[in-house]
Amino acid sequence: MPPRQLVVHRRIDTRRLHAAVAGRGLPAGIAIAERPIGAAVDAVAAILAPGQASGPGGVGRVSVAGLLAGLTGTPRRHVRLWIATHDQDGAVGLASLTESATHFPGEGGHARMSIGWLIVMPAHRRGGLGLALLAEVAAAALRHGVEQLHAEVHSRWEDARRFWDRVEALAANASES
Repeated sequence: MPPRQLVVHRRIDTRRLHAAVAGRGLPAGIAIAERPIGAAVDAVAAILAPGQASGPGGVGRVSVAGLLAGLTGTPRRHVRLWIATHDQDGAVGLASLTESATHFPGEGGHARMSIGWLIVMPAHRRGGLGLALLAEVAAAALRHGVEQLHAEVHSRWEDARRFWDRVEALAANASES
């Protein structure tokens, strides 16, 4: 039996996150645009194509159908999706922001917003693309008055855990703006 994957919950101050990641610029040849989920199926398929992106850290596979079901299959949620494209490589990354219609205690009267997915193809990692996608997500959350963003990372996704550790450190050291 495979080891059980534990989920590590992250809660990040939205203003500090935005201050830490906004204005860093985009990697060369990259454009990021918000797209309707239904119009992004081909982009999602390209990002998750065999050999392109397994689960973060190479653990497990993320299927196109599974990711799309996660983006669209839950009532009382609104999901926004950003796709990063490279001028030569096409779709190379995505980020989603999920707004729950349920209000939770401690959320400042706002619905909870979570970063549902943040995926960057391996060939485009470590160049600032993940942070650029987060800048888009944080800006959208700030426009809605959201004070904290939530993210969950499976404990076996080592690359993702290291990325989020870095994001949390950047946010902790940033001045609110």
